[in-house]
Amino acid sequence: MMEKGKQDLQNFIDNQKDSLKLKVRKKAISRAKSALILNGKKAEEVSDEDWEHLVADEESKIWQQYKTGGIAALAALLGIAWF
Repeated sequence: MMEKGKQDLQNFIDNQKDSLKLKVRKKAISRAKSALILNGKKAEEVSDEDWEHLVADEESKIWQQYKTGGIAALAALLGIAWF
């Protein structure tokens, strides 16, 4: 069951535009840096492999929020103002 959920999420991500994927990646990097700071570490102190895992985990969280919350949730998440 968990594997189907991962596959559904991956299919959802694959269908998004590259510009949206880039914004999500940047947000994930920002969140990963914040998480490190909260734990008293710097990005330079973490191995490349661990950094990739941190960013991937944050990306997954963002995509899951987008998938369950829709476009308004993603806009709020990425700080996009509605006028």
